[in-house]
Amino acid sequence: MRVLLVKGFFDDPGIRQACHPLGIMSVAAVLRDSGHEVRIHDMRVEGRDFERLEEELRDFTPPVVGISAQSSESASMKRIAGVVKKTNPGSVVVIGGPHATAYGREASLDPNIDYVVVGEGEVATPKLVGRLASGQDAGDIPGLVYRRDGELVETGRAEACADLDSLPLPAYDLIPISKYRAFDRFSRTGTGDSMSIFTSRACPHNCIYCHDIFGKSFRARSAESVFEEMVFLHDSYGIEGFEVLDDVFNLDRNRLLEICDRIARSGMKTTLAFPNGLRGDILDEEQLAALKKAGTIY
Repeated sequence: MRVLLVKGFFDDPGIRQACHPLGIMSVAAVLRDSGHEVRIHDMRVEGRDFERLEEELRDFTPPVVGISAQSSESASMKRIAGVVKKTNPGSVVVIGGPHATAYGREASLDPNIDYVVVGEGEVATPKLVGRLASGQDAGDIPGLVYRRDGELVETGRAEACADLDSLPLPAYDLIPISKYRAFDRFSRTGTGDSMSIFTSRACPHNCIYCHDIFGKSFRARSAESVFEEMVFLHDSYGIEGFEVLDDVFNLDRNRLLEICDRIARSGMKTTLAFPNGLRGDILDEEQLAALKKAGTIY
């Protein structure tokens, strides 16, 4: 099936910040591996232009449209869903991401939204798209909230990806990488060539102010996998700055040291930034020295 994945934008037009949409980039990669044709439309870097979105919808005519949004982007998410239904009434609208995970039941009340994916989307979304393609019911797929015959159906939280190394690399080729240069980074280190990356998911701690998007079961990619992705981005796209968006990058101390050592020994000219995801209470001098040697600036 043809699937269009859309990233919503901040409700405040004064915010000029845009991390790469790693969530839908990862889902896109998995969907492609399942044989589907996928496009990504990030409205944060496309000028919040709904006419352009309508053109994309008419040109691609996707049977499935996925929308990813944080809660601060929820107003745009609703508007995007409305534009999809107005332009292509037959398209199935699926929402995912942080807002969908936190407020799945409330989001499902929007008549323009057909399915809500709660939790990580790489497992649930391909299964859902497969069922939609075959016309089968999706009620046994974990991680969905939707309406069936006017009744709310909730199937729990989506299956978490246990082996992150098994996931394909995010679909970098589906986003206009050069356009992100003009936007502020999450780490407030300015603009320019950089790439957001995830090297792990979840955090076992229970800080009351934190989200629970990835659950509490910490899962980490291998140091080799992380380093190979950085080399790929450096060599293929000229990326020299990396923003690590993990919840807690330094939970596995030895993994941190190995990643930093690989970067330092490679001779790549890189910078690392951690806008979140480093716990100060377990960060020691050896880790700090390794991070500095690997090019950490934030």
